[in-house]
Amino acid sequence: MCSWSQRGCRDLVMCRPLLGCSCAPGFTGFLCNVPYKHVSTAPSVAEVGYSELTVVADVGTTNLKGLGVPLFYKVQYKEVDDCDTWTDTEKHIMLPPLSSSIPVRAKLTGLKPGTNYRIRIVIIDQDGSSFQGFQVPSVTSQTMCEGL
Repeated sequence: MCSWSQRGCRDLVMCRPLLGCSCAPGFTGFLCNVPYKHVSTAPSVAEVGYSELTVVADVGTTNLKGLGVPLFYKVQYKEVDDCDTWTDTEKHIMLPPLSSSIPVRAKLTGLKPGTNYRIRIVIIDQDGSSFQGFQVPSVTSQTMCEGL
């Protein structure tokens, strides 16, 4: 799996001197090509305010794909123009056994008025790993403009 050339690694396998190979963040499986559990549908925005958005979603087993044993979920958001930085909300536990439907309702506060935000749900595995690739579906919503 590991390429010990100067380039270091191939595909989704990472090589570390003295420690050997491991999967790239967010991936698992024998070939490191399967993402950890993640939602298959984007959350919805239920309420819009000047500096807050209320998000609803389902993190039950019917809305998850990938491998792993999910233990927590968190809502992440960022301004649409922000390329890299997601803001995390608190982690919430998903108590086993997981049911087919686990409703989520989260209020994002302290947002800028009249600003577009991308919002997504991230599932965290029992080993602390999570898949946070671009394939995790997100929704875009705008807070209300001041003066309206």
